[in-house]
Amino acid sequence: MGKIQVLRNQVDEVNEKILCLLNVRAILIKQIRELKDKVSSDYFDPQREEEMLRKIVEKNDGPLSSKMIGDIFNHIFKVNLEFMGISHEKKLPLVSDINKVKFCTIKEMFNLEKEGPYIIAGPCAIENLEYVEKIAQILKGNNIKFIRGGAYKPRTSPYDFQGLGKEGVKILSQVGKKHNLITVSEVVDGGEVESVAKHIDVIQIGARNMQNFELLKRAGASGKPILLKRGMSATIKEFIFAAEYIALQGNKKNNSL
Repeated sequence: MGKIQVLRNQVDEVNEKILCLLNVRAILIKQIRELKDKVSSDYFDPQREEEMLRKIVEKNDGPLSSKMIGDIFNHIFKVNLEFMGISHEKKLPLVSDINKVKFCTIKEMFNLEKEGPYIIAGPCAIENLEYVEKIAQILKGNNIKFIRGGAYKPRTSPYDFQGLGKEGVKILSQVGKKHNLITVSEVVDGGEVESVAKHIDVIQIGARNMQNFELLKRAGASGKPILLKRGMSATIKEFIFAAEYIALQGNKKNNSL
């Protein structure tokens, strides 16, 4: 029992040091808040939180897993917000209704003559030029302004058709320009965002990728209008935070379904 007591005493000492450091951190956070208040700067900065957490996790050498460390520090961040009288739920500076931010409407975005509702139609997956061409003619004949086509397709089975990729993007872009239609296509990989954005008018983030946060950030930074679909079983709060990732890149062309 003597050895156990020695270890317990050491744990108690560590607990006291952690307590002291937590209070020092709270004091520093309070000072930052006071300085930001003087310049009317918004205190809550999710990008700063994400960067802090990334640096912490990178320095973790165990035995706690990176996920455990992340959970601990996420809770510390949350407690500090509560200490400041702030909560994540109250601080949605861009996409929530709290601050009544005016987003660019689809009509304004594409100089359309009439208000919506707008129909977005087209093939689930782009298979060939002739197929998309026929659909475009039908849409044009019914005065539908948007054509949607999947060039990259996330599939449950790896053996199913995954789309034509870059070739599908080119086909959709070609047909859209020919018939003066606004093109919409899904991106599933952050590395493809830039190349797709060069050819497609609206980037779609599908339900399966609603919480692919790196993809959301890359899409938001593209400057293109983003069509964000709500993930299966996602709560409204989760959906709003997903849209926040896009808006934090300065993208106010964010429409969610």
